[in-house]
Amino acid sequence: MVIEAQEPETQQAPQVGAATECESDDHRLAPGLVALLACGAGLGVASIYYNQPMLGALAADFSASPTEIGRIPTLTQLGYAAGILFLVPLGDRHDRRRVILFKTFLLGLTLLATACV
Repeated sequence: MVIEAQEPETQQAPQVGAATECESDDHRLAPGLVALLACGAGLGVASIYYNQPMLGALAADFSASPTEIGRIPTLTQLGYAAGILFLVPLGDRHDRRRVILFKTFLLGLTLLATACV
């Protein structure tokens, strides 16, 4: 009876750039969905700049000084930055669906309060 020595199993380190089980092709998004998400993100960011071409007309309609009317884009961009800084990390700490529902509910209340003023 001959006993053969077995070589110990060694684990090879994954190669840089090699796909792991979690990064398989099964999780790829459809190109149409990627385009839709990219357009949504682009339009969302672009919306903070839509007021700038109208600032002159707004100043004339509301009899506002350049300083007063300049607060519109400033506050819009500061609000956007504050949202990124404070609201986006909530999705990392809490269930994203609940965060989205809470933000939507809060936005609805804010719009209702604004309409009543």
